Amino acid sequence: MNKVLYIILISLFSLTIFSCAKDTDEKTTTATATLSAPDNLSASGANNTITLTWNSVSGATSYTLYWDNVSGIDNSDTAITSITNDNYTHNNMDNGSTYYYKVAAVNSSGTGTLSSVASAILSANIQGSETNEGHTYALTSSTMSWDSAATAAAAVGGYLATLNTKAENIWLYEKFGTYGGTARDLWIGALDNVTEGTWYWYNGTTSGDGGVSDNISSGAKWPDGSNKWHTNEPNDYGSGSGTENCGTIRSSLSAAEWRWNDYACSGSYYGIIEVD
Repeated sequence: MNKVLYIILISLFSLTIFSCAKDTDEKTTTATATLSAPDNLSASGANNTITLTWNSVSGATSYTLYWDNVSGIDNSDTAITSITNDNYTHNNMDNGSTYYYKVAAVNSSGTGTLSSVASAILSANIQGSETNEGHTYALTSSTMSWDSAATAAAAVGGYLATLNTKAENIWLYEKFGTYGGTARDLWIGALDNVTEGTWYWYNGTTSGDGGVSDNISSGAKWPDGSNKWHTNEPNDYGSGSGTENCGTIRSSLSAAEWRWNDYACSGSYYGIIEVD
């Protein structure tokens, strides 16, 4: 009888230890779970101010934003802590720089994984900038010739936009074609000034997409079959051959405004700057 009781007591003790250990493991796992990185961090800059937004993270009690004016952001960079919303306005920033950001969710267990990077340009020649797919795009503060717009782009380390996908093309028009509620005609980085009718991106060719990006002469289409150029464009309209050598997206056209149009490079449009 004593032997049986002894065995029962041993079994109950072992079960209690196993149960406590399991409970401890579960609590440890829960306590050390790392918060995921916030998705869709976006930065928009204008007037010495950068506005940032991101998707909220379940379980987060606040967010920490890391930033600098050089790329390669990590958690050793300047931190803005205790942000309780999924957005932040960074005020009193200096013109003449590109600012880079990452954000992380925070709770009682610590700081979670850093997001992907977003950036924005602030410059006296820029009235607004937005982030898309890891690139920064900016709108010049005034209208100017194509050459002047290309110079303004180079001054902030960029170039007039190269449109690699239809999604990028439409996004760019929707962000900047009516920026600030004003219809705007926009310079892009397409030219046919070397051989009339042979269009190219002035910042260089794009490899690895089967020629989709570099096929931009008359009749060029996106992979879904839609036209890159507006109806009857490019047409080199004017008094003689070679008068319209610069590419545009024109909000003033009546339909499918995101499609392209050729225009005289001496015209006065806003430039769309792209920075890698």
